[in-house]
Amino acid sequence: MLLLMRASRFLTVDILFLGLAVVLWMLLEARRLEIPGVWFYVIFGLFIAISLAMPLFMIHREIKLVVAEPSTPGGRLGVIDMVGVIVLGVAFIAFAGITLSR
Repeated sequence: MLLLMRASRFLTVDILFLGLAVVLWMLLEARRLEIPGVWFYVIFGLFIAISLAMPLFMIHREIKLVVAEPSTPGGRLGVIDMVGVIVLGVAFIAFAGITLSR
C-alpha cells in the first residue's frame, strides 16, 4: 500500500533521505562531542521510530553540552513558541490517531 500511490512514494523517499541526513548529523555530532552509543540511536531509529530516536539523541546531546559548559544557558522558548509547539503537537497526534485507526 505504501508504494502504490505517487504521493506515498514521494513521502517515503522524502522521509528516507531526511533519515539519512539525520543519521549523518547524529554520527558527526556524536564524534564531535564524544557521545558514546550513537549506533544505539541509529538502530533504534531504523527499527522503532526515528521520530523518537532523534529527540532522545538530542536530549543526550544537550546534557553533554551543559556538562561541558555549565555556564552556558540552554535554549529558551518564548510563549509564542510554546503555543506553536502545543498546537502542532495536538494536530500531529490527532492526524496520527485518525490515520492509524483506519
